[in-house]
Amino acid sequence: MTVTSSPGTGSRPERAARCLGGAVELLERIRAARRARLADVNRVAPRHRHSALNLVDYTDVRS
Repeated sequence: MTVTSSPGTGSRPERAARCLGGAVELLERIRAARRARLADVNRVAPRHRHSALNLVDYTDVRS
């Protein structure tokens, strides 16, 4: 049995469509999180924005 014909996984185009759908959903979530993060950072004093962005990026990676 090959990978393209394993039972329960669907055909190659079906798997590709699921993968693409998951990637699109992930990108949408990342964009929404970035918009929210930038909205929060814009309330920080201009000279501290770079540090605030780095802190937010660090906490995103750690969680």
